[in-house]
Amino acid sequence: MRTFRRHPLGWGVTFSLLGFALLFFVPAPMQFGEVVGESLRRVVLSGAAFGMIALLGGGRVLVPRLDGVGQALRMGAWPICVSLGVCLLDLASYLGMVSEGLATVSNGWLANLLGAAFLCLFVGIYEEAIMRVLLLNGLLSKLGGSRNGVLQAVLASSLVFGVVHVLPAGSGIDALVLAQMLLKSLQAACIGMLLGSVFLRTHSFYGTALVHAACDLLLFVPAAFFDEGSMMQVEYVGTSGEDAVAYIIVYLVALAVYAPAVVISLRLVDGMSAPDFGCFVDGWVASGGRGLVGAAAGAHGFAPRPDGLVAGGRPVTGAATDVAGYAEDGHIRPHYPYE
Repeated sequence: MRTFRRHPLGWGVTFSLLGFALLFFVPAPMQFGEVVGESLRRVVLSGAAFGMIALLGGGRVLVPRLDGVGQALRMGAWPICVSLGVCLLDLASYLGMVSEGLATVSNGWLANLLGAAFLCLFVGIYEEAIMRVLLLNGLLSKLGGSRNGVLQAVLASSLVFGVVHVLPAGSGIDALVLAQMLLKSLQAACIGMLLGSVFLRTHSFYGTALVHAACDLLLFVPAAFFDEGSMMQVEYVGTSGEDAVAYIIVYLVALAVYAPAVVISLRLVDGMSAPDFGCFVDGWVASGGRGLVGAAAGAHGFAPRPDGLVAGGRPVTGAATDVAGYAEDGHIRPHYPYE
């Protein structure tokens, strides 16, 4: 465990990629049904991700806390509102089809809705665990010493989050398929930037996961209410010419709609306390304790300790180390467990 905790950057990135790769090797128990089976698979994957986080010393982030959840939902309201708008448009369309006898309301709509909620909850927990905790916090252990570094970590993790949402489909990749993959990746990265910034501002893992889950669930609601086939059939890339052009238009519109999420993300990062070396480094405080303690914490998020140390930083003694916890060379350095 000491090896893992002394190298949070390398292991954080490695574990995040491993957590994503497990998605292709852990089977879903389909004997319980498609949605329940996939939900149970996400529970198992979430447990594996939690184990990796614990190995890196980030168990504090996994402790359930209500404080920070409401703040996370407020900060992440934009993509939730976008999903709500899409949901309402789809529901209006299906209701029109029902009135014309072209669609029917499912007899099992309540069970479908509860199943979708359970699935989306653990999709959010699993993806936030590997992307916002393992990957983002791993990058922060190296880049979190300045606001620009924090922004770089958020941007890098968000781009990875966008890319993993799209995999090559069909027999090959042509220009239209590549354009769809690029646009979908950018659209998901916009959401990823906001989720990363919300996590950094609130230090609430479950609040961020709920934002993610709410965005997904609202898009599942029409499928839960109406008999329109499997809720699990989600395609991000159209292979035929007409479908591909339609997808490209949709993604261009989606990029414009989600652009405010990037602006909100930049504002959140700009207004945060820096440095933030992430939850794998000593001195990180979970939601509710995110605020600064005493004047010695300054604007940098380090809590002073009675022994003259700044949690997460170096000794605070004399003029060479001001109240922000800078070392003598003027740079803030993280303090790793067992260092």
